[in-house]
Amino acid sequence: LSICKEFIINNEEYTNITDSEGKAQYLVSGLSIGNYTVNYRFDGNSRYNSAETTVNDAINVTKKVVTIDASDVDMTYGDDESLTATFTYNGESVEVPVTITINGDAIDNMTSTGGQINLDDLNTWAAGNYTINLTVNTAEFRGNKVVKVAIAKATPSFTVENIAVNVTESAY
Repeated sequence: LSICKEFIINNEEYTNITDSEGKAQYLVSGLSIGNYTVNYRFDGNSRYNSAETTVNDAINVTKKVVTIDASDVDMTYGDDESLTATFTYNGESVEVPVTITINGDAIDNMTSTGGQINLDDLNTWAAGNYTINLTVNTAEFRGNKVVKVAIAKATPSFTVENIAVNVTESAY
């Protein structure tokens, strides 16, 4: 049974033929983020009466989810370590604004360059445990990644030189 079925989405009309199971599909693109009501309409034919129905919020277009790739860091104070985060969508690098929160305090807003940001000053951070939250929230993209940084105290080293002292008697 093939029936021509009409979809009305965002005041645009789309028409398709049902498959053998009575289902009709249409790929809709270009919709802005939000919820859309869909009106389904069949004008009838020689066998079937016309029919129409409306489904509120039938389509929900959301922001694109950015993949954030970053690894936890385990280091000793003073080590030459950095934290690199890579931002991609569908395998392609994206340059997006990133809010960086460390232990609950928003410390920086950076834009990824070439799809990456680098925190390359970890060697100056005090010993301790840090929770770093990388957040993307734009009109088009969203994403979040939590990274742990553990910095152990360094062990100091000492150099002691032997000092020879000559003791002599002095006349009083």
